[in-house]
Amino acid sequence: GPALLPHAEAHEFWKHQEKLHCLSLLYLFSVCHILLLVHPTCSFDITYDRVFRALDGLRQKVLPSLKAAIKDCPVGKEWKLNCRPCPPRLLFLFQLNGALKVDPPPGRGQDPCGHLEKPPPKKHSPKRRLQHALEDQIYRIFRKSRVLTNQSINCLFTVPANQAFVYIVAGGGSSGQLVDCTLKEFLWQHVELVLSKKGFDDSVGRNPQPSHFELPTYQKWVAAALKLYEVTIEGKDDDPTSLTGELSSKIMSSIKVLESYLDIDTKFSENRCQKALPMAHSAYQSNLPHNYTMTVHKNQLAQALRVYSQHARGPAFHKYAMQLNEDCYKFWSNGHQLCEERSLTDQHCVHKFHLLPKAGEKPEADRNPPVLYHNSRARSTGACNCGRKQAPRDDPFDIKAANYDFYQLLEEKCCGKLEHINFPVFQPSTPDPAPARDESSPAPPEGEIEKLKEKEPQTQGESTGLSLALSLGQSTDSLGTYPPDAQGGGDNAESHGQSGDSKSEKRPSLVDRQASTVEYLPGMLHSNCPKGLLPKFSSWSLVKLGPAKAYNFHTGLDQQGFIPGTNYLMPWDIVIRTRTEDEGDLDTNSWPAPNKAVPGKRSAVVMGRGRRRDDIARAFVGFEYEDARGRRFMCSGPDKVMKVMGGGPKESAIKALNSDMPLYILSSTQGRGLKPHYAQFMRLFVVVPDAPLQITLTPQVRSG
Repeated sequence: GPALLPHAEAHEFWKHQEKLHCLSLLYLFSVCHILLLVHPTCSFDITYDRVFRALDGLRQKVLPSLKAAIKDCPVGKEWKLNCRPCPPRLLFLFQLNGALKVDPPPGRGQDPCGHLEKPPPKKHSPKRRLQHALEDQIYRIFRKSRVLTNQSINCLFTVPANQAFVYIVAGGGSSGQLVDCTLKEFLWQHVELVLSKKGFDDSVGRNPQPSHFELPTYQKWVAAALKLYEVTIEGKDDDPTSLTGELSSKIMSSIKVLESYLDIDTKFSENRCQKALPMAHSAYQSNLPHNYTMTVHKNQLAQALRVYSQHARGPAFHKYAMQLNEDCYKFWSNGHQLCEERSLTDQHCVHKFHLLPKAGEKPEADRNPPVLYHNSRARSTGACNCGRKQAPRDDPFDIKAANYDFYQLLEEKCCGKLEHINFPVFQPSTPDPAPARDESSPAPPEGEIEKLKEKEPQTQGESTGLSLALSLGQSTDSLGTYPPDAQGGGDNAESHGQSGDSKSEKRPSLVDRQASTVEYLPGMLHSNCPKGLLPKFSSWSLVKLGPAKAYNFHTGLDQQGFIPGTNYLMPWDIVIRTRTEDEGDLDTNSWPAPNKAVPGKRSAVVMGRGRRRDDIARAFVGFEYEDARGRRFMCSGPDKVMKVMGGGPKESAIKALNSDMPLYILSSTQGRGLKPHYAQFMRLFVVVPDAPLQITLTPQVRSG
């Protein structure tokens, strides 16, 4: 079946039908001499008083339109002036339906209908006494509400002062009453006054004014009744430009006067809801900061609606609930909106709603809306590319600010004069390059401490990390292609990345096709990047710090921010030997693997055992982690913080080189607060020995 209407819509529908019903009643009161109101019970329906008062008000409102409708009809002047042949007489018919038991009287009496003198009470039947009681009740009600007045010409209808206007239809048990008149006799005494053209003289008081009365012919009555029918009942859909349509529109617009009489429920509901609105507004603005986000707005609005629903009632509930929603939104959007942007560390921008400066535009806080850069007022401490200088950094809101801009500022103060190996970046050939669409989810940016609230740190098997592979020749990886001597020559090279992990067997090649010049890679390079795409800026840096002899194995790195005992690089002993005839079975394009004896030589030295010999070259590798407070430390393995008591680390780098190093781990020093601090894998230090060998490292970030 059809869906049920909401309460407000159903109420509006029925009230509209009631207004249309009043228009139909108005038509009847405008064309009839006598009207009969039938009640199915023996008690008067008091709601008719409200309906008749509404009809009286509506008639006074639409009287000019009704006059215009019948001005050309062949009826009398008084009819045209009052828009009715006479003030109609209203008669009432009630039915007992067994509610009143009536016993037949002992004798036959005369018909008292129309008698001026009341018979003795003992001769009145119960039905007659009920009739008189109803007449008195109806007359008092209508007089008190001023539906009936002294001058009948001003009334919507009249009731006779000296004739019965209530008739009671008896049930089956009272059919034997002979003292009461029949319905025909009751009606005929009123109809006879019309047919004899005597009219109704129903005015009362000291100076009663005679009312007009006209009994037209059938043709004249039909002409006037048809015109009134067209403008009140039938003409609702007529052309508004025609006379009938114009009059109908005026009448339909006038039915609003009925609302104060008929729609008491809505009037009560409107008053109730209007009183609830200020309380709801106060609940919304309670404990509000000057600027707040959409989430706070929705929470406060929900609280306001709860307060509103406690007091508001009736069909107007939904209407004023929508108004409350609009009012609260206007209050919020009128200078109280907080910038909705969150930083990469999930901190809100503290500015109110603002625009970002365009290229070359300066911030203007006085504009409306202001032009400002995002700012969360949160600051962290970070080290520069080479790691030798620490500086405070603002909370970044985009990857470029996190991975590039901060380090470029420190380049001028610290490592700008060092030798850099630059990575390829996107070179546009069109003025409006587009970002790649099929790029996989980028890794978290540098400087972002991943929020893992109230969670245990990842286990080694679940964590992401970084693998380093040792091989000969050129290596193509996510950082680009470089000749082997770029990292050789006994230099201490350092590179830092953001996130992810890598596997040496997964090396996406960017040289399979030429890099695009119309489509760039959003974010940063990692192992799942589409081939042939480059970022607009490099999130990686490769810096030469100095010669290998500059690193002291016993004292470690001399840089700021390291936790004592964690600033050491792990040793990595590499076997280097000249090929002999006994080693002819080896691959001509590969070096012996670390920690593996050379075939045919029993005296081959295993890394980490025995005395160091000339055929062993020692490199050093360090995996540095840094948290937002600037605390730095090395890790000797996945989730294993280095701790050296003195004399340098004893643990080899082989285990770490063959493991996936996680990007984020719990910082080795936690604060007093409940919120855990996480450290991010930031730098890879490599000390290349002064030896005739080439080392190619292929670090790769694998997105999780």
